[in-house]
Amino acid sequence: MSDQVFAAIPQTSAYQPPGWLRNPHFQSVLASSAWRRRLIASRRPGMQATSRRLTLNCGDGVRLYAHASPRPGASAGRGLVILIHGWEGCHDSVYLFSMASRLWDAGYSIVRLNLRDHGYSHHLNEEPFVSTRLTDSVGALRAIAQRLPGGENPFLMGFSMGGNVALRTAMAAVDDGLKLRGLLAVSPAINPLATTRAIDEGILLYRTYFKRKWVRSLRAKEAAFPGVHDLTDMREAPTLEQATERFAPRFTPYQDYRDYLSAYTLTGDALAALRVPTHILTAEDDPVIPIEDFEGLRLPSDVRLEVTEFGGHCGFIKSRALDCYTDDVGLRFLNELD
Repeated sequence: MSDQVFAAIPQTSAYQPPGWLRNPHFQSVLASSAWRRRLIASRRPGMQATSRRLTLNCGDGVRLYAHASPRPGASAGRGLVILIHGWEGCHDSVYLFSMASRLWDAGYSIVRLNLRDHGYSHHLNEEPFVSTRLTDSVGALRAIAQRLPGGENPFLMGFSMGGNVALRTAMAAVDDGLKLRGLLAVSPAINPLATTRAIDEGILLYRTYFKRKWVRSLRAKEAAFPGVHDLTDMREAPTLEQATERFAPRFTPYQDYRDYLSAYTLTGDALAALRVPTHILTAEDDPVIPIEDFEGLRLPSDVRLEVTEFGGHCGFIKSRALDCYTDDVGLRFLNELD
């Protein structure tokens, strides 16, 4: 398989929102708004109406929640799509819910996977979520393959940090003998240290949002295992980087948090071994995923990088109807692989 090197960022003109939708912060907030979720649920009720929660046994006593929306009957329809949310998101995150609803209406079965300590699952596993740990997600793919039609050869999609997880999971799963038909990564956080600093040093909106969600998650972990975890020092850390500095030596194999973040960094040639047809979508104006991280990526020939001028973080809203370019990309990509 030949490689292609992107010395410069190849920008597409396929997504050109109207002027009032060209602010990256407005895009990022609007895409995840509760109002938009209600709108999607009213327009496309089928996926949610068929959803049921599963507890997946992922090996070594690890359990994860997943919300499955199978096609009627015994088949997976056009195929099964597994979607992974971003950091501190869940199966109901609006960007993921939008894609899942669109694909279900197009004939696909859906599994919305919650990573450890996401989607109200803090009580399922004593050890907290660690970004470098892939045994959870690979084990989840194996469990889905055993339990659901189409799970033996699914599509995989990930958003933000879930995009990072999906990319690494795809490489580990194929090495482990599992099959994947294709992979879509939307606004993937390929450089965790750069993303952490972009949040900490950016506008107050993102610092407040992500810090509040992590503190809430840490409290939930303490409550689920009273007397086991005291995470006060992390909850009280003024920045995400400082909280990660305290987290890494306690819960990961890395004493230095920068080594921990580097262990799941996907810049340079880290994706050169990816052997799954893949589409990566990101925006040049993403306020938390620096576009510079995508320069110089060495990618296999069937891995495509699409960069838009606008879109914010997991945004890509197209119009007043709040429909999303990301959903168009996802459906078109799956159609190409059929």
